Amino acid sequence: MNLKYLILYYLYKNKKTLKHFYSSNKIIIIKKNGKRIVKIKLKNFNPVFTGSNARVIIHEPFEIAGSITGKIGGSSKIEFKKGAFLRNIKLIMSYGALVEIGENFFCSNSEITAQGYENESVIIGDNCTVNNNCSIRNTDGHSLISQHNGMLLNPAKKIEIGNNVWISEKSIVLKGSKISDNSFVGFQSLIKKRFEEPNCLLEGIPAKVVKTNVTTQWIN
Repeated sequence: MNLKYLILYYLYKNKKTLKHFYSSNKIIIIKKNGKRIVKIKLKNFNPVFTGSNARVIIHEPFEIAGSITGKIGGSSKIEFKKGAFLRNIKLIMSYGALVEIGENFFCSNSEITAQGYENESVIIGDNCTVNNNCSIRNTDGHSLISQHNGMLLNPAKKIEIGNNVWISEKSIVLKGSKISDNSFVGFQSLIKKRFEEPNCLLEGIPAKVVKTNVTTQWIN
C-alpha cells in the first residue's frame, strides 16, 4: 500500500478525532446587538489552524478585502473590535498567542507575528492604521540558546501600540516596542524600543523621535 492510501486510510479511521480537532477552533462574530455567532469558516479568512481551541473574535461591522492567510496555533486568541478593515493580512500565531486590536483598525498587505508560549502579546489600540508591507512581530522567529546554561537568550517580548497611531508603509515594529498614543511612524522605519511619550513623529532605522507635539487627528 503506497503512502497516499495509508494517509487516506488514517483520515478515514480518525475522522471523528479530526472533526473534533478542527471544530474546536472557532471564529466568533459579535453582532451589533451583542449576539455571538460561532462559525467554523468565514469568507476570505483562510489561515491554517495548527492546533485546537483557538479563538478568532471579530466585532461587527468589519470588512475583509482580499484574504487573511497564515497560521494560528492552538489555544491562541486574536480579537478585532468593531470597525476593522483588513486587506490581505498574514497572521502567524504560535501556541497560546494573544493579539488584541482596538476599534476602527485599518491594515493592508501586512503581517502580524505573535509568539504565545512565552506569555507575551501584541496589543493595538483604537483608530490605528498599518499601511502596506509592514511587519509587527513580538518574536525573533527563532531561538538562541546559551551553551553555558541552556537558557533562552532571545525570548519574545510584548508589543504595545496606543490609540490613534499611524504606521507608514514598509515599517517594522519589533519585540519589546511601544508606540504611544497619537504618534506617527514615518516611511520604512524600524521601531525596536519603547517610546513612552505620546504625540511624536518617529522616523529612521532605528527610529528616533524627530518631532514632538504632533497628532494624527484633524483639528477643527
